[in-house]
Amino acid sequence: MKSKYINIILFFICITGIGLVNLFTEDRLISEYENRALEQFPEFSVQVLFSGDYFKKIDLYFSDQFLWRDSFVRISSGVKELKGLPGSDGATIIVQGGFNDAEEHDSLPDINEWGEKVAPEPDSRPEEVIPEPSAEPELTPDLEAYGNEKPEITPGPTNDPVMESTPEPAEKPTEKPEPTPIPASEKDDNGRRIGRILIYNNSAMQLFKANSDAEAHYANTLNSFKERAADQIKVYSLLAPTSAEFIDNDKYKSLTDSQKDAITRVNDKLNGVIPVDAYTKLKEHKGEYIYFRTDHHWTALGAYYAYTAFADSAGFDAVSLDRYETENIENYLGSMYDMTSSSTLRKNPDTITVYKPFVKSEYNVWYEGPVKLKVIDMYHATQKNKYRVFISGDRPLGIIKTEVSNGKKILIIKDSYGNAMVPFLLPHYEEIYVVDPRQYGKNIFNLIQDNEIQEVLFLNYALIVGDNSFADLIIKVMNQ
Repeated sequence: MKSKYINIILFFICITGIGLVNLFTEDRLISEYENRALEQFPEFSVQVLFSGDYFKKIDLYFSDQFLWRDSFVRISSGVKELKGLPGSDGATIIVQGGFNDAEEHDSLPDINEWGEKVAPEPDSRPEEVIPEPSAEPELTPDLEAYGNEKPEITPGPTNDPVMESTPEPAEKPTEKPEPTPIPASEKDDNGRRIGRILIYNNSAMQLFKANSDAEAHYANTLNSFKERAADQIKVYSLLAPTSAEFIDNDKYKSLTDSQKDAITRVNDKLNGVIPVDAYTKLKEHKGEYIYFRTDHHWTALGAYYAYTAFADSAGFDAVSLDRYETENIENYLGSMYDMTSSSTLRKNPDTITVYKPFVKSEYNVWYEGPVKLKVIDMYHATQKNKYRVFISGDRPLGIIKTEVSNGKKILIIKDSYGNAMVPFLLPHYEEIYVVDPRQYGKNIFNLIQDNEIQEVLFLNYALIVGDNSFADLIIKVMNQ
């Protein structure tokens, strides 16, 4: 009986002691091991209290700031790796949800475990400001409230050349939007819904499951788009294969369906839409560093080869890669590492090579008004999601005006694979419009008509034809 009371006393001493140490330990901003920002104590407001979010955020705060958290996470990561199915040559298959559940790592603001949209991760830049729409008609061609959300970003420093004539927009403070539920079909993975992952040769690859009905739905959606667009508008489709398509091991290659076959089936169903054969270009260079090891995206080099394929289809000469100055960003751990916490991936971080544009440009993203950013924003090189150096990540609408005076205007409708390719288009177009249908809130044909856009490129990774969700988003912006 005596030992029972001793155990109870010791238990409460441990709990009280850990609580006191936690209380007097300074909160951390980031976890280097998890490669992410940690939750901070929430600000109190009556609105947040009655919405129920206040105590949820407190719960997340204590979870993130718990004493020795990184040690516990390391142990958890080791156990998590054991749930994979290891092969004799060190490969591992990790099952995480169903096939093709994920869309993009950086598609929408973060989704918490209650299915609510929350603000993007904070950064160390000054508090964001939302500029008023510019008074200059040329910069605001009937663009009132193109997007339906305010950004959580601020223009950052970059080495991008900028057109000297670019006016600075006026500024006003913004308020942080309250969390609101969003449909499951619009959720991004944020490292949570990737599906089945193969870790092989120090690289993680998202496996693909073909879906003939979804392929037909995507092709029919693009055909419908072409029918409703003006006859003189050229419409292109580029489906980019992922790294899993070029596995050099027959045993593991059999685990994923052929993206080449899926792309071919989609292209065969296109009517009036011009298919872009990026597959062949990427296959020719598959031995090069065209895909990240720890992230599901292609590298800028992979995006460049896809750009050369588009140049062939669009009838212009691609710029030689040696025209670009480069800068490397080291130690990148991307979406696949976030998903798996794999020690193999952690030991093999990626390098992001940035090809700096030599064409002067002005880049605005649109929410309630224009926010002036950079096509290559090196601020993100110091942040967790370094892939955002390309056009500052996914935004509802981006407008790039270049110094090129050829009257050519193109609209890119894309997922985050498109981000790394857009900068290569600057030498060829006077105006480039970039739309992410997961966030865009206006009618896409009004954008085309109001700005006299002559070309449209659908630029996405091949896994979007594994289900209907992305095609449905395209239909949505066609019918807003």
